[in-house]
Amino acid sequence: APADAKERDVALARYRYFLFPFVQTLYAVAPHEKALVACLATQFLALLGDVRDATPLPALTDYVIRDIAVDPTHCADCKILREFLNDGAMRRRVGRLAALCDVVRGTLHAHPTRLRAIKCQGSESDDEDSIEKEEQPGCVSRCAFYRYTTQQNELDEDIRMVAAVDAILASRSPKLQRCSDDHHDH
Repeated sequence: APADAKERDVALARYRYFLFPFVQTLYAVAPHEKALVACLATQFLALLGDVRDATPLPALTDYVIRDIAVDPTHCADCKILREFLNDGAMRRRVGRLAALCDVVRGTLHAHPTRLRAIKCQGSESDDEDSIEKEEQPGCVSRCAFYRYTTQQNELDEDIRMVAAVDAILASRSPKLQRCSDDHHDH
């Protein structure tokens, strides 16, 4: 087990980006390696399995904008904008600015201190344009927002990976047995 926070971070990165894909690949291409898959999966769960009981991060509502009226039934663009405004964990929405409906364009122009259209300079594609929520007084800083979303995305991904490894252990017939330390002594 990792002794300190830095060692744990290194171990987590190795498990997330190397061990997890290796376990999935080995499970898929080498069905005869049940014992090895079980041992590696058990090792993975020993470090990351505690995310099953992780406390969810509190909802970030600093970037929720409910007081700008947008009718989500008007069109697909208005529906997307309404969802974006309601999502406190999303500061930027990437998409084509040139193709937006007039209602969305009007909304952006009516609220320049809260919403900003960003045309990606030097891009061959309009798909890199975006709408960004402006930081308001009392909101978390952009840096704190980035830390929050990174932490939330990491937790979501860890939960997904643990569920996938749990499914691998549960799916084989005969079932894969979790590898234990006494298994290695024989």
